[in-house]
Amino acid sequence: MIHAATSFSPLLSGRQAAIQAALAPRRLQVRPMGRDDVERIYEVNRRLDRRYLSAPPLDKEGLEELRHVFEGEWLRHGLGYLVVCHDDDTVGHVRLKYIADCTSGRAAEVTYAIAPAFQDLGYATEAVGIVLEFAFEEAGVDYVVACVEPDNEASVRVAEKNGFALVATGKVNGRLMRRYILPASMWRAQRRALSSLRAQVVTEF
Repeated sequence: MIHAATSFSPLLSGRQAAIQAALAPRRLQVRPMGRDDVERIYEVNRRLDRRYLSAPPLDKEGLEELRHVFEGEWLRHGLGYLVVCHDDDTVGHVRLKYIADCTSGRAAEVTYAIAPAFQDLGYATEAVGIVLEFAFEEAGVDYVVACVEPDNEASVRVAEKNGFALVATGKVNGRLMRRYILPASMWRAQRRALSSLRAQVVTEF
């Protein structure tokens, strides 16, 4: 069921409202996470048997500490977890994690997860596309990185369909990963090319 985000704090309420307006409604609704969304993120990750955030804290204090961590991401960097909804269901989440890079500008890493019941419907590709538009047009991100396990074919397709370029393959924390990068300039060039192609096709028809 879709729930309006309960802001972490008054400091974030206005900012989250502005971000929500930028994430204009489409087939999917994507919004910044609020206080009540931590449990939903755990539930999606638990169903996927993911290593990160798949076992919730055993006590309320631990859960509250995590809420402060996630609130801090939004307060410091204007980036963080976003909840993905369709109709009355919370179907997954996308995270834009700030990367400290003094040489190449403002950067973020994107991760994404869709609950098993809602996979193979194009939700991950669409949700990441919406979040990328927010990152480049609203959040002032200069480039986005995605690290994907090579045998995770679905995640590889999500990155490639959204225009990411494969730049390296190597081990991250002992796991073999593919590193993809999408600079804002390349994202905008791809959008212009696609827009021009669509106009050409319409004219020809």
